[in-house]
Amino acid sequence: RRSAPLPTRASPLAARTVRRHYLALAHGKVGAIGTMGTVDAPLGRHPVQRQRMAVRAERIEEHVVDAAEYEVSEAAARRIDAALAGGRRVIAVGTTTTRTLESAALRAEAADGGADPARLPRVEPGRRQASLFIRPGHPFRVVSGLFTNFHVPRSSLLVLVAAFAGREHVLRAYEEAVAHRFRFYSYGDAMLIL
Repeated sequence: RRSAPLPTRASPLAARTVRRHYLALAHGKVGAIGTMGTVDAPLGRHPVQRQRMAVRAERIEEHVVDAAEYEVSEAAARRIDAALAGGRRVIAVGTTTTRTLESAALRAEAADGGADPARLPRVEPGRRQASLFIRPGHPFRVVSGLFTNFHVPRSSLLVLVAAFAGREHVLRAYEEAVAHRFRFYSYGDAMLIL
């Protein structure tokens, strides 16, 4: 299948750093993903916001993430919805993009009268607040691939990655990353999870 990478322009500085890896791929420094039928659907830019990323709660269910403003334009929503309707992957570039798209999908689902397995998922355009904490058990509605940095332990970002890829897969990936001396967190190395 062909993929639809979705870089974000609406993210905190730490999460936005994965975009440089995406741009290197898109502009041929690493490979030519632009020749693979990809569609770019940038999201809106907003001021950098602090997020409560460190998980300090004893139980993951007790952790609360800060709300973050996001924007999905009508054009971006149409491109994402078309990719979903065409059976294409939607690859989020960064955890903030993942949170944005899944929040927009939940809004669309609510606007459409709730979950319906017979209906294709879609994203609701608009400028909103995302307070969604994606943790294991979250049913991903839109995102089917994630391009992200290697995150620090006990962070909500790492919890999101584990929710997407599965805890055991993430542990094995991180073991490899440590063994090969990958750089973690901001301006570090990145991984593509499909």
